[in-house]
Amino acid sequence: MILDMINLLQTHASDREADRLARRWLENLDCRAAVGKRHHIVPRFLLARFASQQEQLRVRDRSTGATSLRAIGDLAVRDFHTVVTDSHGLDSSLESLLGTVEGGAAEILRGVDATLSGIVR
Repeated sequence: MILDMINLLQTHASDREADRLARRWLENLDCRAAVGKRHHIVPRFLLARFASQQEQLRVRDRSTGATSLRAIGDLAVRDFHTVVTDSHGLDSSLESLLGTVEGGAAEILRGVDATLSGIVR
């Protein structure tokens, strides 16, 4: 399953091949795997880029305007990307797909960081 997710993000010879892999990935997906879990609206790997060494961010409460320090792990919402479907009831497939895409994006940013740190030295 992990290999299928990685393949989903690769360039493909044709749209047909990309579509075939995407359909296979969806067919093998446990649509309830992330139901009930907390999800970051802004991906955790992006939040970490702006956080302190203690993995905290200054957050502003929209209703009161008050600011406070919050741990990255506390900046998540339960079932944010979970939907209700006729066929499966609660379905967290979107969260699984976003997690796959975000994992690929995080890998790219780590590569950019590594390249830039070599140039800056």
